[in-house]
Amino acid sequence: MIAALATIVLVGLAVFSACIGRFAVQPAQVLHALAASIGLVARADTPQAHMVHSVVFGARLPRIGGAICVGAALSVAGAAYQAVFRNPLVSPGLLGVLAGAGTGAALG
Repeated sequence: MIAALATIVLVGLAVFSACIGRFAVQPAQVLHALAASIGLVARADTPQAHMVHSVVFGARLPRIGGAICVGAALSVAGAAYQAVFRNPLVSPGLLGVLAGAGTGAALG
């Protein structure tokens, strides 16, 4: 039940995030572009529809997908630390991860 609710909230926030930006896109336009890309509805052949499609699929969805993947990876890493050390308050500094992250950030 909680996983289903979390999935619904995640999808809703992804659609909301696809609407926000320099080029304003309505949620209905985002949903229509997504439905047209998987073949549920006919693709509109207007310049506005092409612009919405390129904005949503070219700029916003890759960033949203990347944010979801990074968040999922960080949560799995945190859960793995908690499971390995059997401590719900474990810190990344325990194994020197903070020092390695600082070094990587400085090199970057």
